[in-house]
Amino acid sequence: MQESTVLVLYVLIILVFFKRTNISGFRKVLYFFIGLFGTFFANVARIYAIIMVDLQSGHTAMMDFHNTWGELFGFGFIFSFILMIVCIERFSLVERTRGGFQKVASKFSKGKTPQPMVEQSNTVQTKT
Repeated sequence: MQESTVLVLYVLIILVFFKRTNISGFRKVLYFFIGLFGTFFANVARIYAIIMVDLQSGHTAMMDFHNTWGELFGFGFIFSFILMIVCIERFSLVERTRGGFQKVASKFSKGKTPQPMVEQSNTVQTKT
């Protein structure tokens, strides 16, 4: 399978996936471009692996690897990426992470250092 074929399949699969999900538009665009770059680099890894098989084992083994295992690089990335999106959205990982960062930031902010508690005495002052 050619490199552009996996990219076209990624675009088609992710568009159908996004149409059926209830994700904000900004996140869809962000996920789309991250996945596009990931698919590209999965293809680079596939080409590297095919070249390594050719150098180590010969042309026949390279063709067998290309026709069977080489295609799994792109498809494996696409489906694992979709699974990652589902996990992020299902478990609200973005909101939990943002909340955690806000808690840490509020503890380290300079203007909001907690004041030490001063005990007030229960003694009554009387006029003399």
